[in-house]
Amino acid sequence: ELGLINDLPDTKEIRLESQVHVLTGGHGTGKTSIALKIASQIRRANENNVGIISVGVNVRENEAKLKMLSESIDVPSFFVKDIIDLELDSAPQAIPLIRDLYNDAQFHLVSPSDASLPAFWASCELDKWDSIILTRLESPLVPWAAIEALSKFKIPLSIGSIGSEIASGLVKVTKGNISRKLVDYIDDHITNLTGKHSERKSMKISALH
Repeated sequence: ELGLINDLPDTKEIRLESQVHVLTGGHGTGKTSIALKIASQIRRANENNVGIISVGVNVRENEAKLKMLSESIDVPSFFVKDIIDLELDSAPQAIPLIRDLYNDAQFHLVSPSDASLPAFWASCELDKWDSIILTRLESPLVPWAAIEALSKFKIPLSIGSIGSEIASGLVKVTKGNISRKLVDYIDDHITNLTGKHSERKSMKISALH
């Protein structure tokens, strides 16, 4: 655990004073839910006007759902601080354009903690991400996506989501949380293996007697 912690970058605070935050990730990774949660928390914390802009090939399919959910958390339709919900397919063309328009925009890669690594690597290589935002943190699986983002690509952790419900809120994610989950998994796995070996050994001894 100490070795992992020493090798991983620290958690990065998301600068809420930035006017634009871009959330990018594959379809179904939880971008819209994260955007709505961030918008809701910013609005409650300091009463800033917050807007969500969706960009991508599936925007029309999600428009009705986004409108209904944004109304439920009272996100206004005019924009002062903007959260851009950007489909991964549009990222290579859209990110340079957004950077030209908004110098201090922050770009965050949204990924499930249990993402498939080959697809995840391609996402990591698309940009120099300001942080990785993890979804499905309630998953019992080891968060390999987070470990890869931290160790191989040095993308800082920031926040994450436990559950897709808007009311579930957001949590801060640290390298300590991630490394502990991996160590606990390995410990449980070794314990289970040891238990099975001991059980087999006992069965053999009983058979001999």
